[in-house]
Order: sequence, then structure tokens, then C-alpha cells
Amino acid sequence: MNTGFYVINLVIGLAFLAFAIWCAVQANGYDDAKWQQTGQNKMLFVIGCPVGAFCCWPIGLGLCLWFLLGIKPKLEAAV
Repeated sequence: MNTGFYVINLVIGLAFLAFAIWCAVQANGYDDAKWQQTGQNKMLFVIGCPVGAFCCWPIGLGLCLWFLLGIKPKLEAAV
């Protein structure tokens, strides 16, 4: 058996899980008022990113990218 393949998969999986947790921490850092002002659901990203990354990586990756590219700029622009 090729253990290098398993090690590479483990490293990639842990890196993605760390990325999803980082996204959840970033999402939790914004006030609830900003989330309400943008009309988005905070708990979807705080819980969904790490759980999605752990259970179903395409969903987790989609939520992380949606937050970073679509939602985070709106939250930063909110007063």
C-alpha cells in the first residue's frame, strides 16, 4: 500500500477543515446588526462551513467561498 497517498489526503483534508473553521471564525466576528442589515443568516456560515467541510466537502467549500467572495464584502460595507 502506498502510504504517501493517504498522508497527502490527510494533509489536504486537515488544511481544508482549518480553512472552514477560519471562515466560521471570520463570520462570527461581525455584529448581528451587520448581518441583519445585509439580510443574511449568520448561523448558516458559522455552523455550516465547518460541518459542511467535515461531512460533505463540496457543500463546505461552497459555503466558504460564498462567504468570502459574496457575503464578507457586503458585511464590511455595512455601516
